Amino acid sequence: MLQTTGSLAGKRFGNYIAFDMIGQGGMGSVYLAEHPEIGRKVAIKVLARHHNEEMVQRFTDEARAVSRIGHPNIIDIYDFGRTEAGRLYYVMEWLDGRELRAVMNERAPMSALEVRPYVEQICAAIHAAHERGVVHRDLKPANIFVLNREPLTIKVLDFGVAKLLDSGDLKESRTSPGIVIGTPMFTAPEQASAEQSKIGAQTDLYALGVILYWMLSGQPPFMAESNAVMLAMHVCDKPRPLRQLAPSLPEGIAKLVEQCLEKHPKDRPRSARQLANAYVSALEESAQAGAEAAASYDDGPSGVMVFVPPTPVVEVATAITAAARPPAAAAARPAPVGGVKVSFSPLAAVSPVSTAELSDEVVTEVEPPGPPRPTPRPVPVVRLEPIATPATDPGWPDNQDEIPTLPPPGANDPPGSGITPPSRPGPLEPELSLGGEPEEPETVVTIPTPAPTPSPPARVEVPRAPTLAASAAAPARGTSWLPWVLVAISVAVAVAVALLK
Repeated sequence: MLQTTGSLAGKRFGNYIAFDMIGQGGMGSVYLAEHPEIGRKVAIKVLARHHNEEMVQRFTDEARAVSRIGHPNIIDIYDFGRTEAGRLYYVMEWLDGRELRAVMNERAPMSALEVRPYVEQICAAIHAAHERGVVHRDLKPANIFVLNREPLTIKVLDFGVAKLLDSGDLKESRTSPGIVIGTPMFTAPEQASAEQSKIGAQTDLYALGVILYWMLSGQPPFMAESNAVMLAMHVCDKPRPLRQLAPSLPEGIAKLVEQCLEKHPKDRPRSARQLANAYVSALEESAQAGAEAAASYDDGPSGVMVFVPPTPVVEVATAITAAARPPAAAAARPAPVGGVKVSFSPLAAVSPVSTAELSDEVVTEVEPPGPPRPTPRPVPVVRLEPIATPATDPGWPDNQDEIPTLPPPGANDPPGSGITPPSRPGPLEPELSLGGEPEEPETVVTIPTPAPTPSPPARVEVPRAPTLAASAAAPARGTSWLPWVLVAISVAVAVAVALLK
């Protein structure tokens, strides 16, 4: 059993007994009551002891307005009556929760996503009221109740100063001309200027705009030390742009809230339902834009996704004569003596290109801006060049057993051929070339391969006999090197064919 406190505690109101006084206002007091048989808890609102005829009419109109609406987000009224002393009362559902004002003091500023369920339920409640010809006129956080349940549930309270637009047997308005009704901080310009004929559904949307502005930014749009100045600010001043106070707020949400705060009712949203739908649409558009931006963002080191074409492009360039000089570094090396070397180097680098060079068929990596890099040489390369000896070439392999060898020229020649290899390397001979020119012969076969990472060069070494010594007595012997050049070219072609397979 509940404890009895208050002037009417322990009194019976119909089938309920009042206990605690849980609220008090200008029109009366609210008590927590209970059904003595089934233990159902309710709230009972009792008209003030000292009242006039207008208060009686407003009290009755409030009960009728709430009963007429009958919406899940508006408090429900179960019974209406009069005490033995003649004081009016009505019985309504008891709510376990707290006012929206307490939630805002605790959590504001709130994100647009957090505010969404509040917007949807408050708009649903006042739209239902407007459809039945009821304008709340005093919408504020203290009259919005947040229940202690999941999911979030909201109830709109206190229709005591509601205006009945299509009242039937009820009077259209209980307000005298020139009287301002409502709370100054949430008063619409038409209310502040006491223009009763302009008060309508958009009046409640203005008050809701003030609430949303406060929830999203953490402060109301207007603040003043006196009610008169506050009312004048609602009529004349424009609020500070909402995104200045909440920079992360989606632009569509900010514009919608600022539209609710327009001075003329016709410039505000047409209805509470339209306001709720526009809020949800703006929120979803902002979320979609954020998702697209996140999907297109690439924080990798290269900045651009790289796709290698499935079929490599093979470009073969052959230079039998010395049409292309070797790099300066290679030319500076001591000229090797003896033999013919055929070497293969795999793909070593990819030159950066601009995005204008990209196509549907071939997409190449575009590296971010940075210091210029030297342009890599075309690779892979099959190169025919004179081979060096261990004494003159520091790059000579340590393990010479791994180098395939062929018998030197003259080993299988018939006796009396007159070809006698020298016992040691002789002086540097003139460079060989099929055209007889003084340039170094070079055969270059450029074969791009799909391997993107460098690997150690593979070499196929085909040594030949030491260079023939010049002899004035046997000038015709200088043509004996041609078979070995042909052998080297054959090996190079075999390597290229194997790579293409």
